[in-house]
Amino acid sequence: VTISSNLFSPVGGAPLSQSLNPEILGVDLTAPAWAVASTYLNDDLDMMSTVYVDFIIEAKRLISSGVAPERLFGLLPDVEALVNEVAYQRSSFLSQWTARLANSFGMPTLLCRMAVMWLHWLLMRWIIHPTPATYLAIPDWYRPTPYQMFVPHPVYIDFQMWPRLRDTVIQRVDLQFQPLYWYSEAATTIDCNWSGSDQDAVCYDANARLTLSTPFVQHLTDLGNWTVGPIIRKHIPDACTILQIKYGPM
Repeated sequence: VTISSNLFSPVGGAPLSQSLNPEILGVDLTAPAWAVASTYLNDDLDMMSTVYVDFIIEAKRLISSGVAPERLFGLLPDVEALVNEVAYQRSSFLSQWTARLANSFGMPTLLCRMAVMWLHWLLMRWIIHPTPATYLAIPDWYRPTPYQMFVPHPVYIDFQMWPRLRDTVIQRVDLQFQPLYWYSEAATTIDCNWSGSDQDAVCYDANARLTLSTPFVQHLTDLGNWTVGPIIRKHIPDACTILQIKYGPM
């Protein structure tokens, strides 16, 4: 199946070249992109998807019970929660979850874990609370592809870095249901390839809390700076056609 990548505009509806039946597609093609969610599998969840689904359900329950989204999310990801227990305890519900997740992937550097936490926080905030603002805050390459919108798939796929990797896994059922095998191996080799110092990547905000510097945020939101190790070719032999593989020092 080939799905066009030009179906939606970011904040307004896109004209259609022919009439389509939304009931068959399961997606409202007249809706703006920020309002179009991915289509997830709901039955027989794998272990990794359960981690995401349980959080989404609980976060939406809290909002429906009256908790303000701003209280649930905070203003920005609290990256200090990755390394400081006091910071973790004071951080938002979403920052606590993304910190635990980023620390679980086995990535070798703290800066890379901070960068992954930052991106996960942006995407999960929109999934829970879809608005034009939360959608546009996500890097364009990290927003759902048409395959994600139309084809039911495990939720964890949406958080993979590379859009073509997400589309590939959606089309390969053998990969979808063994994430602890292929993705757990690949995740340990993910690198954002920051060439500056650790000190240049972070700063303190007005409340004296550790956060990411503007140059580092600009760096991590450029997909061209992200690589994964060659181990991914064990599971996806043609991976070099869908993402950037790092064979040695950059």
